[in-house]
Amino acid sequence: MIKLKRIFKNYEETGSLNEQVNLYGFVDSHMFLTKTGDPGVVVEVRGVDYECLDETTLDSLTKRLESAFKLFDDNYRIYQYLFKRNNKTIPYKLYGKPVVDTAIRNRLAYFAGKADRLFSLSIYYVILFEGFRYTRTLASTLLAIPRQPAKALCELKAHFSAGNQILLLDRELSRAQANLGTEQPAAPFLNL
Repeated sequence: MIKLKRIFKNYEETGSLNEQVNLYGFVDSHMFLTKTGDPGVVVEVRGVDYECLDETTLDSLTKRLESAFKLFDDNYRIYQYLFKRNNKTIPYKLYGKPVVDTAIRNRLAYFAGKADRLFSLSIYYVILFEGFRYTRTLASTLLAIPRQPAKALCELKAHFSAGNQILLLDRELSRAQANLGTEQPAAPFLNL
């Protein structure tokens, strides 16, 4: 016996979208900025049909993914999103040859008959660069003077000038763009 409470549990626990997606705006056509100040990118990954692969090839692909994740240090946070879609239309192209076109149409009709049991998967990785967060207070800037005098004095000037603060944040944002691989000239971000 299925209880109604169990069915509606996920619905009741779901909050608003802005609780789940911390999006503030876009820096450029590839990079976004979160409300907490983290720049990030979204990468779509094409899946591999694992059912047709032998164990060696599958192990090799797994190790490649693991080694790709090792490129990111503690300054990065990676989220994986998997979307499952039912009844997705299958892309096709007709070639103008009667035999080929008939085979394509027959295959489409076959899949249309099974559409309620077929689905497609999309995999997305969201990579956030948390090393960008500029959270220096005046006290921490003063304490940094003996270790990094030039950088600390630049940040100290930025605390008292809006123009210098903008330049400092722009420089840090350009550094974040370089780290995320979206090295384009920094443009003012677009608010949502």
